[in-house]
Order: sequence, then structure tokens, then C-alpha cells
Amino acid sequence: AKGEVVRVRPEGYEMMSREQQAKWEALNEAKRSLEAMTKYETTAIELDPNNKDFESNVDKMYTQPINETLKSVNKEFEGFRVEFTENAKEVLTGLKRISKPGRRVYVGKEEVPQVLSGLGVAVISTSKGLMTDNEAREAGVGGEFVCEIW
Repeated sequence: AKGEVVRVRPEGYEMMSREQQAKWEALNEAKRSLEAMTKYETTAIELDPNNKDFESNVDKMYTQPINETLKSVNKEFEGFRVEFTENAKEVLTGLKRISKPGRRVYVGKEEVPQVLSGLGVAVISTSKGLMTDNEAREAGVGGEFVCEIW
């Protein structure tokens, strides 16, 4: 919850000897590393195209969060879904959320990004509605940099 103080070190940490503190810090770092490795391994398994749940995992991990972000900046946005085909050269290969609730990213009309030298699309929320990077450049407007799709 907001405003709560979260204790990072165990109770009595200050009473520990320096050697005990060093051991605790080393164990805590090892725990964090193990959690990170587990997370990366789990993500790799979930996003393996041979995984039977691949499509729903992509939807859960990428499509839904991006749709939620787009809908948060434009209530009229209906959302999108990713369709999978046999020819991987004709489908989306990546989607990256840029502006987030905790860190909004805005670009001026001169700073509208180009994704993969124009092969991808940046989604910009402008005062004139959601636009691709090319549409925003043509209209001469900037806005909130919502996501990149390539």
C-alpha cells in the first residue's frame, strides 16, 4: 500500500556483527540472483513458440498490458489482438511499452521516434487522438509516447 515503510533488512540487523551482516547481504544477493534467473527461465519457457500456451502467454504478457495502457490514454481505443501465422516474417516480432503509469514519457513534435528505421511503429497519444509516428510527424504534433511495435 502507498506510504508504507517496507523493511529491507531483518529485525536486529543493526545488532549483528559486521561478519554476520556481510553473510546476510551475500545470502540476500544470492536469493535475488536466483529469483531473477528463475524469472528469466520461466519467461523463456512461456514464450517458447513450441509451448502449447504460447499464444495465451503472449497475450497475457504483452498484448493485454499494451491494450490497458492505450485504453488508459484514450478511452475510445478498442484494443488489438495478435494473430499468429505460419510465416513468421509477416507478423509482429516485438512490442515495448514505453510510457507507464509510474513514468510517463512525452515527446515533442521534433522528437517523435522512428522504430527500427521506419520498419516498426511508435504509438503516440496526441491531442488529436492516437497516431502512429508517421501520422504524428505529418500532423506536426507530439504527445505521450505509448509504445513501440515492430
